[in-house]
Order: sequence, then C-alpha cells, then structure tokens
Amino acid sequence: MTKDEMLKLTRGIALAVVTPLTKDGAVDDRGIDRLVNFLLEKGMSRENGFLIPLSTTGNFLSLSMDERKQVIRSYIKSTAGRMPIVVGCNHIRLEDTIELAKFSQDLGAIGILVGPPFYWKPTDAQIIDHYERICRSIEIGVLIYNNHWASQVDISVETLAEIVKNPNVIGLKESTFSIEKLIRVTRLLSNHINVLSGLGEAFEPLYTQLGCTGFTSTLGNIVPELSVKLHADLLAKRFEEAGRLARRLAPLTRFMDGLVGGQYISGLVYVLNRLGVCGPTVRSPLLPLKKDEIETLERLMKDLGIRMSG
Repeated sequence: MTKDEMLKLTRGIALAVVTPLTKDGAVDDRGIDRLVNFLLEKGMSRENGFLIPLSTTGNFLSLSMDERKQVIRSYIKSTAGRMPIVVGCNHIRLEDTIELAKFSQDLGAIGILVGPPFYWKPTDAQIIDHYERICRSIEIGVLIYNNHWASQVDISVETLAEIVKNPNVIGLKESTFSIEKLIRVTRLLSNHINVLSGLGEAFEPLYTQLGCTGFTSTLGNIVPELSVKLHADLLAKRFEEAGRLARRLAPLTRFMDGLVGGQYISGLVYVLNRLGVCGPTVRSPLLPLKKDEIETLERLMKDLGIRMSG
C-alpha cells in the first residue's frame, strides 16, 4: 500500500475501540465481532474512518503480549477488510513495541499508533530515536500519539517535524489544548501527514477549521451514529450543524471525562452491555460503575435518544 493510500484511509473518525472481555475476564473474540458489526451497522465504514484496537480505551496496559496479539488478530479477522485497522502498539519496552508492530503488519493492519517512551520523561533525542527505530522496522504507516498525560512530555513542533521525516509516518494524534500549537502543527505538517484531533467530538468543529483531517473518538463505541453524523457535517463544511451536534454530545463528554482513573472505559463497557453488544466485565484496576454513575449515564443516553434494553 502506498503512502497516499494509507493517508486516505487514516482520516475522519479514528475510533479507539474497547477490548470486550468474557465473564471470566478473558479476551472475548465473539464480543469483538459483535462490536465490529454494531459499529458497521451504525454507519462506520472505510469511507469515514478507521478502528484503533489496543489504545488507552482498549486498556492495553492490562493485557499480556499474547492477549494483545489475540486482540489484534480478532479485530482484523472481524473487520475482514470492511474497516482499516491501526493498532495501538505502546509498550514500556521498545523491542515489544516493534514485535507488536511487525505482528500487526503481518496480519494486515494498515498502520500502528504509538506514543513516545513513557515512565521516564524522554528527551527530544530519545523521542526521535524511538520513532526512527520503529519506522525502520516496518513498512506500514506510523501514527504519532502525542499524549502528554501518559508520556509526561508534550512533543514539540520542532521534534514532530524531525519525526515526520521518516517516510512511513502518516499521521499525528495531537492531544494539545493549545490553539497556538495546533495552528503551528497543522501549518507545518498537514501537507505531509494527517493531523487528527486527540480530543474527540468535544472540540469540533473548531479543530477541523484549524486544519485537522479527523478526530479520535471514544464515544463512537456507544453512539457511533452520532460520531458518523458529526464527521459528515464536518466533511460537508456544515459547521453550524456540527457545532450543534457537538454541544448536544457535551454532557456525555463531560461525564465521561469526569470518570477518572480510566473509569470512562467502564462507562463505555456498561453501555455496550446494555445495548447487547458485549459483556460487562472490566479488568483491574478498572471497577464497575457506582450506582449514581449508572443513573447519570442512563439519563444521558436517554437524552441522546439511545434506547438501552440489554
């Protein structure tokens, strides 16, 4: 696949999917299949986005290497070419990141999403070396994940420009709140790669108007039809309508953002279980939602017109 082809397939909705689990806490291949089909039935397609298994939302930190490979295999098998797959390959060890990247490439993923080294706060030179080593190891696309909450560093525009010199870098998931930085990034890099907003539906249509070619979504797991509608409005430059829809989603966004410690994943899984898509199990350190959280989430979903009967 050429770089232009990979660029075309990594725009729009970058949907960070959950990892369904069985009652016993194992990776649920059937749940993954049901989730993929649910998303496709609600309007997700090759034309409007791609799926990202093993992102933060996929709770990759709680999965072993074998389990991560099972998740990759299961999502690629279930999508069967109907949706592009970009695999989250973050790992504390670079060697394990490269192993997952090569495994993803061999199974048919079009790219990987990977952040800078984490735990220790990396230097610019370490970040550049990290991406160069990964890019040399594979031929598929590489999307940079700038998530300063996880890596303890906000990758500078100058460092991003160096990383983008690697020919198979095709995108950036930029999670900055700085409008000034985003403008600099899109002006400098958008002719070479896709710049995706890492802040979801909440910052649209502003981030699209500032040059982003798509947005990452977690809400798309549970309201995919609304994420699809928002993307369609943005693509057609119906910015007023897109703004109204983003504001309509804002209460759900604020609620999910308020579930700290990764508990928003428990919220997504709870709704998917109520929709009959996958089971309710989450893995430590995540916990089931509290009663008051469930009541709020049920109300918010009802306000959006989503019927839950699972």
